[in-house]
Amino acid sequence: MILRIFKSNQPFTAIFVILLAVLLWIPEWMRPIEWDPQNSFLLNSTFNTINKSPWLVHFLNLIFVVSGALGINKIFNRAEFHPKSNHLPSLFFTLGAFLFMPMQCFHPVLPALVLSMPAWSFVLGIFRQNRVLHEYFMAGFWLGISSLIYLPIAGLFITPLISILYTRAFNWRELLLPLIAGCLPFVYWGVYAIFMNQSALTTAAFTYPTVGNSERLNVYHETAIIFGGLLFIPSLLAYLRSYGFSSNRSRNTKSVFTIMSLGVLVVAAVGIFHFRSGGLTLLALPLSVYYAMHFLEIRKNWISNSVLLLFFIIVSFRIFRLVGYLGDLYIF
Repeated sequence: MILRIFKSNQPFTAIFVILLAVLLWIPEWMRPIEWDPQNSFLLNSTFNTINKSPWLVHFLNLIFVVSGALGINKIFNRAEFHPKSNHLPSLFFTLGAFLFMPMQCFHPVLPALVLSMPAWSFVLGIFRQNRVLHEYFMAGFWLGISSLIYLPIAGLFITPLISILYTRAFNWRELLLPLIAGCLPFVYWGVYAIFMNQSALTTAAFTYPTVGNSERLNVYHETAIIFGGLLFIPSLLAYLRSYGFSSNRSRNTKSVFTIMSLGVLVVAAVGIFHFRSGGLTLLALPLSVYYAMHFLEIRKNWISNSVLLLFFIIVSFRIFRLVGYLGDLYIF
């Protein structure tokens, strides 16, 4: 039933995206905020201020989840991943965000992920243009803003460069512009720090808060990851099969997206194992597209539908467990 709703291409379906996010977030409003102000990163003072207000934390988290869901859905339809417009990517992004993101605080990884989406849109929209300096400059600039918020995303700068070499004739300007544009937000921040708050330059140690981090696995989270992994296998196969009936533009889009998805996987691993932060949240973006491609291609597949149903249940269990409703079943 829910898949049928989100397969619709009607604009009003966005209302259901918002309702789903609100319903998933209701248990979270009952929980206290947990934040470690001793962690240090470039915009630490801003996040410390936000995390002093529980209402502001919940409001901003919900806004960014909804914005990310609608944003990836717009990218999916505009970039012609599938001939039929739909809202399935927004559904799976919402579920992935609630499964993976640290929810006890306003963590830098979620706004950084959402603010990187314009970069994805610019890069995926390039196809056979003679001159694309503006698109690559803007992509680099948005990745720079995202990296300013959450440093591991800086690793994604390599993905536009690889996509340029893979899909376009060599042009040193196209390779150089994303890097120049990506440095600009850091230059602006450095100038501000020097003139307004010089201590920020010396205290930024690039460590991130791990309180409430989704990498602290429990039985519900581990189970959801297992079912999500099982669902990814047929989704990847459906994504690869879609090349066979895609237009040249669509094939180009899917190839570039695959390159950027591999970059996200590497960045997420760095975020988890080096920075000890919520790197798994980054996977919500590529997984939403792969899952959407799978459920757009199948018609009646009880195995995939059963796995999806179990995925829904586990996500719900994790949310309710976090507020103590399933405290008696909590297992480390």
